[in-house]
Amino acid sequence: MPLINALSIDTTTKICSVSLLKKGIYFNKSCVSLNKHTKYVLKIIDQLLIEAEITINDINLLAYNRGPGAFTGIRLGINIIQSIALVANIPKIGISTLMILAQRAWKNTGCSKILTAINVKNNDIYWTKYTRKKHGVWFGEKNEKITKFEKIINLLPKLKNSWIFTGNICEKFENHIRKKLRFISVNNFLPHAKDIIPLAIKKINFRKNATEVEKIHPIYLNNI
Repeated sequence: MPLINALSIDTTTKICSVSLLKKGIYFNKSCVSLNKHTKYVLKIIDQLLIEAEITINDINLLAYNRGPGAFTGIRLGINIIQSIALVANIPKIGISTLMILAQRAWKNTGCSKILTAINVKNNDIYWTKYTRKKHGVWFGEKNEKITKFEKIINLLPKLKNSWIFTGNICEKFENHIRKKLRFISVNNFLPHAKDIIPLAIKKINFRKNATEVEKIHPIYLNNI
């Protein structure tokens, strides 16, 4: 496989983040922009291209957070990636927010068993159990689903060994989680573009599924 120069963006939360990989070196920028991602994301992309001393035509992989997350943020990220892909004919890969959170938690803790969960509305939770296997490949994406938090509480005590719990439900349920469950830690990590590129590269290496320009599958959930 040729050397990968990759560009990734994440606009699904209050943090607008962009990451660029050139010859094994990462260039990252982010800012807290709340509902003003449109104002900053293209500027950040240009800044990173200048910093890395390459052009968009040198990029051979695009990656993005496909959700769940803020509806307008998901659409913005997809529209930008789709536009670049169309103009420069670059393959792209979308990564689930839950997998990005798992990658971020693993980088911060070293734990390869991550339960990621996002609050949808009321006590509805979008979640899955991710485990990191050989060569850094994550398993669990196919099991992402919506479940009542009470059902999760009943299921999780059966988990063996040590797990990390991460996602924005930690803000709402952290005390309950710590009281009922034995986790190494409970952390509300936010997804970041710098964690997307390694996941996208793994998908290319092991699944051969860089998507064509017209094939985009965002994950939308109400009230996130």
